Amino acid sequence: MRRNWIKLYVDQCLRGSMMTELDEPERYVWFGFLLLAGDCAHEGRICATENSGYTDIQLADLLKTNPELIKKAKRKFLKYSKIEIEANGIILITKWHLYQSEYFRQKSYRVKLQGEVTNSSPSILFKSSLSSKEEDSFNAWWEKYPRKVEKTPASEAYRAALKESSPDDLLKALDGYLVDIAENKTEPKYIKHAATFLHKNRWRDYLDRQPKAKVKKTLRVLQRDGSYEEVEVEE
Repeated sequence: MRRNWIKLYVDQCLRGSMMTELDEPERYVWFGFLLLAGDCAHEGRICATENSGYTDIQLADLLKTNPELIKKAKRKFLKYSKIEIEANGIILITKWHLYQSEYFRQKSYRVKLQGEVTNSSPSILFKSSLSSKEEDSFNAWWEKYPRKVEKTPASEAYRAALKESSPDDLLKALDGYLVDIAENKTEPKYIKHAATFLHKNRWRDYLDRQPKAKVKKTLRVLQRDGSYEEVEVEE
């Protein structure tokens, strides 16, 4: 859903980490990324289509700058966890909800107002928090998640995922993701934020992920006396 505005905090922009972490050209690219994410039909994302991102040349053309600056800025944004980049090139703004917090804060009021106007049943009104049972299952899931940032968006994404799945499925998918992280030796900074992992059923990719079977092979090891001894090792 496209937005015609984004929310910026004056103090953060003038005196916050953005001023110390980014140089002037990088700050221009950062504001450009926020605008592109707001202009995208998929909230908080910068993408050419639902399944593909822009190239650095395309981003440079959109922001009327040069590709080298785009590459440099992206490296800096990754360093400070301002963005995530998926394998298909789609860029995710990691704290997008901060730039839309006013919108989300007022969402329950808007839905309630709409219900009053249409005489809708109160049962369909927007609920902004997890139920007690959902809260318990989320806390158990969150305790296992390897990257504990952005808990509020994660809880919202978890609640949305429960509409099409069960707590057991989400835990099983998380176990699969942990296997994937371990086997691929994923660096902490590249581990998905929990909300990203849950968004658009991405967690289903790991639902049946199992550890790779260890392959045993036999080696012949030369001994001091000139003989060979067979030793079984795992690869």
